[in-house]
Amino acid sequence: MFLERASGFIVAACPATYIRETQASHLAHQDLSEAAAAWDRSHRDPSYLYRGILLQAATATAARVKENPARHRQLSQTERSFLQASDDASRRAGRVRRTVIAGLTALTLAAVTAAGFAINNAADAARQSAKAVQQADNAARQRAIALSRQLVADSFSTESATPVIARQLAVAAWSASPTDQAGTAISAFLAEQRQDGILPADPDLVNGVAFSPDGTRRAHGAGGGRHPADPDRGAAGVREGGRSRAGRGPP
Repeated sequence: MFLERASGFIVAACPATYIRETQASHLAHQDLSEAAAAWDRSHRDPSYLYRGILLQAATATAARVKENPARHRQLSQTERSFLQASDDASRRAGRVRRTVIAGLTALTLAAVTAAGFAINNAADAARQSAKAVQQADNAARQRAIALSRQLVADSFSTESATPVIARQLAVAAWSASPTDQAGTAISAFLAEQRQDGILPADPDLVNGVAFSPDGTRRAHGAGGGRHPADPDRGAAGVREGGRSRAGRGPP
């Protein structure tokens, strides 16, 4: 019973399936015939050839015609030439496309490699520049230290003859580079200044000094006026009557 029903179903369905396939194949073959004829009339211009999905559909139609020649009309020579030309053009386009992609890939790799070299070179140049700047800074620092030490040596050598200049040299040494030698020189001169009573003032402007009775305050004369001051500040000597050092305040 089951076999009879199945057989009846197949017999009933086959005509409809057959008709649909035959109609679809006929329409595809008709499109192929028209395209091949147009291509032939245009002196086989390559722009008329099938590509992509159209070529795949026409190739499938040709395969069905070849498999069942009794059901389908055979392809004409023009149609076969059209399909062959379309297939050849598609293969050439594929090779060109692959070649272009390979070339672009190679160019991309070359550009990436060149960019990597450029970045490395830029980084090396930046490191070299930083190193050069550091070396220049070190050289300048060493020159400043050497100058500071020379000024300290000059300050000590001139202290006995020109104490004011010696102190100025010590301050200049500290300004050039605050080395231990410059700090020692300034400390020594300040200690000597307190001991010897050298008073702070510009020796080219001060022309007189007076102390308070208790010795804790003083005033110096400059430019025709009197100027009170703290006797414990400064490191320059006061010149009075041509002398580079002022005496101590009254006891």
